[in-house]
Amino acid sequence: MKTLFLATLFLSITGIINAETNMHRENITIISFYSPWCAPCNEERKIIKEIISEKNKSIDFQEINYAESPEEALFYNVDTIPSIIILYNNREIYRTTGIQTKKEIRKLFKTAENYAEKCNQTNSKNC
Repeated sequence: MKTLFLATLFLSITGIINAETNMHRENITIISFYSPWCAPCNEERKIIKEIISEKNKSIDFQEINYAESPEEALFYNVDTIPSIIILYNNREIYRTTGIQTKKEIRKLFKTAENYAEKCNQTNSKNC
């Protein structure tokens, strides 16, 4: 019982540290919440990886297994998979749930890139 508690505590602390680390990045971060048994999740992650490989820009892609990282799901307030969260400069700028088409995911990337470009041009503290 004590071992289970310590393991759970360790996983919770690790998840919170990982989640807070994401919040301090100054580039575009794509977070995909998935589960290995979820076919739509796997298809969506494949599309995201394909689009990222086509880009010349630095995009951080993180895949979080929803079942194995409940503390990160809680931190990001995720209760549905697949879910995509886009962060830029310590801020969530977009979120979507449910399977997205390749066209919709490309649009998400474009929205994030436009947001980042606007922030970089204006040097706004609101970004």
